[in-house]
Amino acid sequence: MTHHLDMLRAIAGRTTLPIVADIDTGYGNAINVIHAIGEYERAGASAVVIEDKTFPKVTSLVAGGRQELLRVEEFQGKIEAAVATRHNADFLVIARTEALIAGLGKRKPCIARRPTQRLEPT
Repeated sequence: MTHHLDMLRAIAGRTTLPIVADIDTGYGNAINVIHAIGEYERAGASAVVIEDKTFPKVTSLVAGGRQELLRVEEFQGKIEAAVATRHNADFLVIARTEALIAGLGKRKPCIARRPTQRLEPT
């Protein structure tokens, strides 16, 4: 994460455009996500993208690679932790599923959830 944050700071110091950072799985469980959100927000990101793969992540491009996804409840907990942690309500947390790449088709539990749901900080 250190190298990614260094690059993010370098980019943020040279532009006023919003920066969307892909933080893969959020570096582990919800506790790690909480730490990552604070670091990425302070470094200048305007949004992060978190995916529902297990940690450590194996890239989707590797033939025959492990494509295990989190339980929907665990992924939802990570997203909720990220939203609750952010300091700026305009900082976006974007959830992404790898279900199609993993060969699971449309994961009904994910699709059944309101896809346009906006979680507000409490």
